[in-house]
Amino acid sequence: MIDRGCIRERKTNSTMEKKLKAHRDWLKLALMLGLLIVLAAGCGPKGFIKATVYCDGQLLANQEILVTISGRTRTVATSATGTFEISGIALGPQQISVSFQDPKTKLNYKWEKSVQVGIQGVKLDITFTGALTTFDELLKAARIQMIQGQWEAAGRYLDDLERHALDPIQAQSLKIAWGWFYLHSQGDDARAQDYFEQAMALGATGLAQVGLAGVKALQGRYEMAITDLEQALQREPYLELAYPDLDTGDLYVVLATWYLQVGDKDRAVAILENQNQGTSMVGQNVKNAVLTAIGS
Repeated sequence: MIDRGCIRERKTNSTMEKKLKAHRDWLKLALMLGLLIVLAAGCGPKGFIKATVYCDGQLLANQEILVTISGRTRTVATSATGTFEISGIALGPQQISVSFQDPKTKLNYKWEKSVQVGIQGVKLDITFTGALTTFDELLKAARIQMIQGQWEAAGRYLDDLERHALDPIQAQSLKIAWGWFYLHSQGDDARAQDYFEQAMALGATGLAQVGLAGVKALQGRYEMAITDLEQALQREPYLELAYPDLDTGDLYVVLATWYLQVGDKDRAVAILENQNQGTSMVGQNVKNAVLTAIGS
């Protein structure tokens, strides 16, 4: 006579074994993915930088400074004793740039040095003895602060630039910087538009028109934004913006996303598939994500 209870028990055990196997397989997959993530992150040995900062002979205590290490910029705060530390630095030669704007005097300072980072780290004495004075230095500092979202500091740098005697090209660059400053920091589309229009009147047609396209996109007027951006790309086929950090390829990706906003999927796909200008890594990722999402 067949013992149905035994059959049920064997079936139950078999089901449990399958679940356990599936669980083990899932764990193996998770471990493999974890290993890939670690490898992709570059989990090799790292070094660090410890620094003491001085300004005009005094310890620079409890102040925000901007530190750039081989192209990567971050805002750090000095301690009560004028020190800071940054870990996770790749081993080998590194170019370090440190800048500071005195909140009281509004003077701008910069320090640069090439160092060799080892596992034991690097100890530095950073001494600010001269202020940033040239137009290019101040504009670069302002753009870095904007990228970091440090809008108050960026505004101070731009204010400093207003006190310079500017040639026409510098005046264009400053107007465009102010336009992006107001558009991104406050969403003040009216002031942003005014600055971009001033830049266009000074002759910065392509770059200013990109800014105006950004204003219209912020307002939700995508058809007009598309027109402005297409005209800018027709006028200057090789546009490159220092802030926001976009080149021609990135701008075509932006244009495609705006066509999606107005419901023209075919035009968006055509732009992305035919786009062969240089695109940043971020722009390429957006392009791939959009093509995947719309099934092209």
